[in-house]
Amino acid sequence: MKKNEIISHEISCGAYIIDDKKVLLIKHKNGGHWDCPKGHMEIGETKSQTAIREVLEETGLEIKIVSEKEYIVSYMPNTQTKKTVIFFEAEKVGGKLKKQESEVIDIKWVSLEDAINIITFEENKKAFKSFLKDKKMI
Repeated sequence: MKKNEIISHEISCGAYIIDDKKVLLIKHKNGGHWDCPKGHMEIGETKSQTAIREVLEETGLEIKIVSEKEYIVSYMPNTQTKKTVIFFEAEKVGGKLKKQESEVIDIKWVSLEDAINIITFEENKKAFKSFLKDKKMI
């Protein structure tokens, strides 16, 4: 193994779920950070299938992807892993809001402006702001 060699590349997918000028945020148990719902892609899944499944698992909500445009965040959680997170725009179509106890500390709808301040990581804030600008919401 070479120094600084990337051993693994993890891909996660999630969604910006917008409803009545609010977005759904969750506080993750692992790390305690605020972000939109997302999770690891499983073998055989498309990116949008991953986002739909992860949102359902973490929030209890059924969603539909309303745009295939991807908002991408990439970072290195450690020296040998690259992580790429892909968010899609989505709307809720069913289900009942209920946090996944094993992975989520808190879940809430917040105004789009408040979300920019609440989302923990700067790269995730930038991606969300880019989404809001594309949709002319800010």
